[in-house]
Amino acid sequence: MDDTGMPLNAEWHPDLRFVGSPVLRNARIPTRNLQDTMTTLPVVLEFAAFLGDEANADARIAAELPSPDEPHPTDQQLQPTTTLTSNLQDMVTTLPLIHEFAAFLEDEANADARTQLQPHLAAQRLVHVFDDFIDPILRVGGAYFTHPMMNSLHIPCVPLDLITGDVAPLYRKYFQPMGPQLLNHWIHDTTTGAHIREYKARVGIDLQHENNYAQAMSIWRNGVAAFLSAGENHNHLPNLDPALTPWRVFNNGYIQLQRREGNGTNWSAEAIFHFCTEDGLPDDTRPHVVAFVADEAPLMEGIPSTSAVQAAMWLAGNAAARDGGRNHNIFPVTVICCSGHKARIVQVVINLFRSEVQIRLSEIVDFRDPSHGDWIAFLRFLCWFLPDPIGDTNVP
Repeated sequence: MDDTGMPLNAEWHPDLRFVGSPVLRNARIPTRNLQDTMTTLPVVLEFAAFLGDEANADARIAAELPSPDEPHPTDQQLQPTTTLTSNLQDMVTTLPLIHEFAAFLEDEANADARTQLQPHLAAQRLVHVFDDFIDPILRVGGAYFTHPMMNSLHIPCVPLDLITGDVAPLYRKYFQPMGPQLLNHWIHDTTTGAHIREYKARVGIDLQHENNYAQAMSIWRNGVAAFLSAGENHNHLPNLDPALTPWRVFNNGYIQLQRREGNGTNWSAEAIFHFCTEDGLPDDTRPHVVAFVADEAPLMEGIPSTSAVQAAMWLAGNAAARDGGRNHNIFPVTVICCSGHKARIVQVVINLFRSEVQIRLSEIVDFRDPSHGDWIAFLRFLCWFLPDPIGDTNVP
């Protein structure tokens, strides 16, 4: 039963009336809309496949089990594993309703009705974005998300200032990186002087690593996780102090956020950061997400790596599908993408209301110096892991 007292499957039958709703009391769902609904089912099935569905049941069950050696839950544990699929299924079964009363919802006198159906409209917009952007991008092969690909999907790619986080005046800013001085104090409060001196001498550069992916993982484990941790880190994830930052870090629990296909396609998202409330759950007022991606493919000037774009699109779509996502139109994601001893910031912003996607791309930071590691460059890089989530994500 739904909150109107009607069976959940009532809208599937052309002869049922929504007698429980004052707005829809005399509404009937024509049979033709059932056909519209059925044509949308492949979208749901497609997304269910991306979610891993039954194939990952064992992994999800294992992820639910607490372990003293695994203090960081996976990102999937933040919501029921079927939330995204359920939202899309709800949208599919409600599409006839939305089509039937589209004109009705335009009436200013029916603000209450629009509020009541807003979750369904949000789900419909998410499906449009999935169909137009998320699905095509997740299917992209190759190491780089090229300009012809972006042009074919009408996705602009604009410069992002690495130090300030500023973008062109026509675009809104959603992340303010932590100030270097504040971060420097953080590091000295959470890390030993010996570790700082050792790392400054090489900034994670370990000559034993022969490929870019392994080198990026070394920077993550020996640098980022260590310097952001307030105490001993576990499983190479930062142990963030909740008294110092609202950000929390979660394991990557998604098969969609890693590729092991050979031929240079070798990447993974090692951590997912959410801005959280005091109870440790994502703050519904801040849909912003930060993630770290280690990639085998070298970073290219002016062209984002496919790994960063795919990871950001998946995380933005997932944030939009959470229950709290229904209150937002805009979902910004920052991916810190590292390959070898180089890193860059890739931001993806999804606007559900306008059915638009933007990519913001920073310059490439090189941590290696002929004589010693570039400590200043490393600090600039670290500032992006704990930024201030800013900007109005509710506006169209």
